[in-house]
Amino acid sequence: MLSGFTEKQPDTYQQRLSLLNEKISDVKSVLEDAEGFQKKSGNIDLQTAEFFSEYIAWEIDNPEITKDALMGNEAIVISVGASSLAVKTGANIDSLEREKRYHHLINFELTSSMEILDQALIRLKKDAVWPDQEDIQWDQMKFENGYFRINDRPVFSGGFNVIDHSLVDADKYPEWAEKDKTLIPLFLKKMQGLGVGIINMNINVPNLIMSDGSIDRASIKVFTDKIQSYDQMGFKVDVRLGWSGSRDVLEKFWPGITKYYAHSVPFDIDHPGVNAMMSKAMDVLMPELQKLPAIISWDLANEPGFYLHMWSPHTLTKYQARLKEQHTTVERLNTAWKSNYSSFASIPLPTAKKPNQCSPGEWYDIATFQSYRVKLFFELAQSSIRKYVPDATIHMKAQDNSSLGPRPNAVTDGIDREMLTPLLSLQGVDTRPLPVTEPRMAASNYDESIYGFHWLGQSFLYDYLTSLEPQHSVVDFEYHAFSINGIRIPDMPQNHSKASLWLAQLHGQISNITWYWHRRYGPNPFYNERARLWFYGNISTQPLVAAEYFQTMLRLNTFAEEVEALATDPIGPVRLLVSKPSFIQNQAHIDALHRVYEATCFHGRRIGFVTEDMLKVNGIPEGCKMIIIPDVEYVSESALQVLQESLQQGVQLVRFGDITPAFDPHGLPHAPSRLEFLEDVPTYKYASAPELSMAFESMLAPYSKDLPVKVSVVNSKGAFGVMHRQVEVNGKRVVLLVNVSDKPVQVQLQSKKGRAIDGYDMLSGEEVKGDNINMSFEGVRLIRVKL
Repeated sequence: MLSGFTEKQPDTYQQRLSLLNEKISDVKSVLEDAEGFQKKSGNIDLQTAEFFSEYIAWEIDNPEITKDALMGNEAIVISVGASSLAVKTGANIDSLEREKRYHHLINFELTSSMEILDQALIRLKKDAVWPDQEDIQWDQMKFENGYFRINDRPVFSGGFNVIDHSLVDADKYPEWAEKDKTLIPLFLKKMQGLGVGIINMNINVPNLIMSDGSIDRASIKVFTDKIQSYDQMGFKVDVRLGWSGSRDVLEKFWPGITKYYAHSVPFDIDHPGVNAMMSKAMDVLMPELQKLPAIISWDLANEPGFYLHMWSPHTLTKYQARLKEQHTTVERLNTAWKSNYSSFASIPLPTAKKPNQCSPGEWYDIATFQSYRVKLFFELAQSSIRKYVPDATIHMKAQDNSSLGPRPNAVTDGIDREMLTPLLSLQGVDTRPLPVTEPRMAASNYDESIYGFHWLGQSFLYDYLTSLEPQHSVVDFEYHAFSINGIRIPDMPQNHSKASLWLAQLHGQISNITWYWHRRYGPNPFYNERARLWFYGNISTQPLVAAEYFQTMLRLNTFAEEVEALATDPIGPVRLLVSKPSFIQNQAHIDALHRVYEATCFHGRRIGFVTEDMLKVNGIPEGCKMIIIPDVEYVSESALQVLQESLQQGVQLVRFGDITPAFDPHGLPHAPSRLEFLEDVPTYKYASAPELSMAFESMLAPYSKDLPVKVSVVNSKGAFGVMHRQVEVNGKRVVLLVNVSDKPVQVQLQSKKGRAIDGYDMLSGEEVKGDNINMSFEGVRLIRVKL
């Protein structure tokens, strides 16, 4: 709730709006003489301020509609298959709070917009040499060598969910709806100039099947015409496949197919009619889409998740066949499961089973089969795209709490990132590096109070995904750095845009579409009841955060060469072991992975992961000199064999946590003699994050001693709280610093001999002294050092 509420009179707002518009005119005049980078940066501030000037004027003229939009709902009920789900917003909105929110919004927008313009004038007057690149022609982008590129140079597109939608209640305000429709193209061109290059579009594949069995070619035409209109405007398009359809139609042709369902895939993926259904629609859709050069990427699904209680009889048949293939005889299965089934055919559906209701062996087979069946479905979807576009750039937007997230049921949601990776060209994600804890945070059991925002889930996931084979970059096309569901921070720090985006790029993100830009030229700030859940506190109500988002995207593109070099710096000598058998059985392994990652990532080297399957297929990764084993209890014989051989070859093994390796993936104990080689390896126990980081400092020191620049926080040991990496670009050493701690800090850059190393901060355009570099809260510096 907002505090310190003092109601302002509308005429006061009008006066302040007039002053804002005068300042906009002043900045326009100064920009007439600017050029290059300064002009681009100034235009970002100017355009952002102009957007909000229009928004403020509309809010003053339409107070009741605006107040209504800001209220949201205490809870909103949404349909999930045949049931419903109440989503809490986390706020009780009374009439006083309604007024507070309205006046806070206008006051905040007026104050922040003026501050944007003040910052613009300061930058325009600054005597600094800024590099410059030609304006990005987004329609020239291609995906090559892990990045979207134009003439070999990486380009980083920003974007927003729903910016291309009409947000007006057309029935209630038909005259405004027509205006909105007319102005959307103009709005999108302005957004393009701010750094938006990719627009996401969704088409529901089963919904194309009509009741007479024909395909809805008219809807396909509308969809392709829309893509072509974006092409004409100079945008690229990400096409997402949706999987909703008419239940009556699908049941008519494939009886029983909708009786079982999943999140975002509302039908039985094991039904024998799925192949025919998909082919029927895709064989008409894809020939039309393959003609369109605007399509730059393909998304297999939106946040899919699969439920154990939705296994069908068809699933059971597949499951039984898979078990027979893996165990060969029911006697071997009974040994692994500690069961007494008479045949594979007698094994029932594991409806709603939990780990404590079955043996480790059965639970392992349930979880891995769930992922296997999901992989088969998306393999079918992927092949239906590649049939027509063999070199299609494919990803899948999966939530960041899948597989290695903190939810106990994540291991059975079917989204096994490692299993799906060979189907993809890019790792698709949906992350939430918010300043406030979100109930589904992708990292658990850690002390959030020592940080400025929740960076850990994003960085951990990106580094895990970019370690998998084959290695892919990351796209986050529902980037929740600013708001999600019930989490609203109506006055977020400006630097949050900068810190979260630079950190994302450092760990492998190459493009984002941010949640979400709601506003247009008006009038109604929401277009349906559910949208009211999202409006309050979103990025399009926060001028400073929005401007900083665009400014950061500009700088990422200006220094694209440095960004690529930093992100693609080879994985360092330290790898964290990800044991699928362990995380299926025990959340402790995931918690331990988070703790070890947190303790090792502030030492200047890119941290990598290695899975049991990677060890089995490829052995120890090239350049790996240390493998940390965090609370691994269940581990395969093949992984043990590679670990033992690596130890004999000089790779350092380190254990972390309270759990000792003991069982194979099915819960059968390893012989004590088999585990003897692990008894004498160094073992670290749980402690606070700063203490653990220091504990690992001495062990990791041999792997950092060859770095030319040592980074440390003044009055502290090491660089805990400041993420950093250094690379050489065109013969010059560049150091990136990102402050994720909960306060401003001072940082030192030193040579191997302890001499302070000065440099030039390319982001701020200023010289810095290596003995005391100020890092603001959520501050970022990109320093070209003078060795």
